[in-house]
Amino acid sequence: PILKVSDTFDEYVWRSFQDQALDLYNNMGIVEKKQGSLHEAVMYFRKALEIKSNDGHALVQLASIDRNDGKDDILSNVNELDPEYVSALFDGYSSRFESELVDVLHYRGHILVYDALKSALQKLEKSTSSIQQVVDLGCGTGLLG
Repeated sequence: PILKVSDTFDEYVWRSFQDQALDLYNNMGIVEKKQGSLHEAVMYFRKALEIKSNDGHALVQLASIDRNDGKDDILSNVNELDPEYVSALFDGYSSRFESELVDVLHYRGHILVYDALKSALQKLEKSTSSIQQVVDLGCGTGLLG
C-alpha cells in the first residue's frame, strides 16, 4: 500500500520523497492557494521553509497571501532569497521579459522617451536618422535602443 494506516501525509511525504519534499510542499501550497484554501496553502509553504529556510518559492508565495494577522513574522526576518531561486527566476523570465512588459503590463516608457526625443529633434529641424548613438538612461529596460 502507498500509505500505511499509521502514516500521516507528512510522514508519507518524508519517507517516500525526502529529496523531493521541498517541491512537493510548494506545489501543494500552490494548489491550495489556487483553490482558495489559504490556511492550508500557508501550512504547506511553512513546511517547505522547515526544509529550506530561504526557499524563494515558499517565501514569495507566503508574501503574496495577504493575511494581516501577524502570524507571518517569518517574512519580516527575510534578508535574502536563495540565490539559485533568484537566478532561475530571472533566467526563466528573460525570454519573455519584453513581451510581458510591453504586451501584458503595457509599459510605454521607451515610447515616451523616443517620442520626446523625436519632438525635440523636430524643433531643431533634424530627423531621428541623424542620431548616431543613444544612451538609454533611466528606462532600465533596454527597450529604447
